Amino acid sequence: MSGVDHGLFILVEERFFEGPAGRLCYAETGVPDGPPVILVVGLGMQMVEWPRALVEGLAKDHRVVLLDNRDSGRSFRSYSEPPAVPQPWTWRGTPAGEPAYLLTDLAGDVEALAAFLGLEHFGLIGFSMGGKISQTLAAKRGDDIDFLVSLSSSDASSDVTTSAPAGERMEVLFEPNLSADELRQRLVESFCYFGFMEQLDAASEAALELVLERGFDCSGSLQQALAIRHSTKPDHSAITAPTLIVHGLADDCLDVSQAEAAAAAIDGARIETFEGLGHAIDDRVVQSVLAFVAGSGRK
Repeated sequence: MSGVDHGLFILVEERFFEGPAGRLCYAETGVPDGPPVILVVGLGMQMVEWPRALVEGLAKDHRVVLLDNRDSGRSFRSYSEPPAVPQPWTWRGTPAGEPAYLLTDLAGDVEALAAFLGLEHFGLIGFSMGGKISQTLAAKRGDDIDFLVSLSSSDASSDVTTSAPAGERMEVLFEPNLSADELRQRLVESFCYFGFMEQLDAASEAALELVLERGFDCSGSLQQALAIRHSTKPDHSAITAPTLIVHGLADDCLDVSQAEAAAAAIDGARIETFEGLGHAIDDRVVQSVLAFVAGSGRK
């Protein structure tokens, strides 16, 4: 979960396609024949959590595609029985447990969606784990990627978080079989913690209700965390797309050094950091991304 500033984007229509391993949910908005851009969400997140201002800003000139990653939202589940949290669980160092898939598989889902939609080239915008997925796909596809934006992410290291407190906040969302009230309370605490809020604002409250209605999945979040922990970094030298790295200096989930590592690894990457920004997307980030996208891309 994240502290995204939920200016809730209302889906035009949920659609489905058969991905490499199961049925995946996606949506489209914007200009049908405009340059395409795919938005990739982070750990435990759903495509409805992108800020309205970002989606609507992109949709003025672009064909915007959104996706629920496997094990989240309305996309398929990779497990039949809820997996146990591996012991000892570690956020860094030697990972425990066996993953059902890796970041390369999640990148493969995005690539399969692009192929299903007939997109030969496209831009990528990824938040947190979505930034790692986007880097992985950009390294594979090279010149097919028009631009790459990595938000509140890293150089696709195997660290889920670099902060013990943030890890504790996420770990409580891994437990299966929570009651509806328990899950809602833990999500409220997560939203407030990462978004620097004492209580949910109206937009975040509406987003939370939609996330719950669409199906927040604790076991799915654990599967995604295991994928991060067991994955290796992509070959960043293979990324040729114009790249923007954005990070908050107050990010308590991934330290800014993680973003700096990504910027150093990708040739020509630009990095922007913002004071007071946590693991989130605010209006400054939205404007930065929109300006970059407007001036970037291989037409």
